[in-house]
Amino acid sequence: MSLVFVFGAGASCGEQLVPLSNDPMGQPKNNATPPLATGFFSKGLYDSIGYVSNQAEKDFKQVFEYIQESFALSEALGEGRWAELNIEEVFTSVELRREFMGPEGDPWARATVIRNDLARYLWRVISYCTQGKRGVYYRKIKSFIDSRPDVSVLNFN
Repeated sequence: MSLVFVFGAGASCGEQLVPLSNDPMGQPKNNATPPLATGFFSKGLYDSIGYVSNQAEKDFKQVFEYIQESFALSEALGEGRWAELNIEEVFTSVELRREFMGPEGDPWARATVIRNDLARYLWRVISYCTQGKRGVYYRKIKSFIDSRPDVSVLNFN
């Protein structure tokens, strides 16, 4: 009998991250948990991962300018409405702009750069949150999959 695990949005919700080892050199630099839909732009997140918000603004200038303009945010990054900004709404906004601009011309190209930089920003935040850690439940699933030749995984993320 074959088994198929299907993972989708929210599959990591509730995961517990623990240090990779007892080796002091392998200890995580923080105890942050990756945000879900909201929290990617909160001061609390920046403080927990040691990523200064104005450095994030410098690293991803076009992304933050786009978000400020599109979502009418006047607060400092990490403060006020930034803290509850939904990353899915930001991605949707960028993709809609790309669709309406059409693939010809500078506005579409700029929106594409913003989308790609937004993805890079997410990778950075998630890597800071998970550096030197592993997931408890992931490890259990992996161990089960490794022990059986008849298991497949589908991932929709």
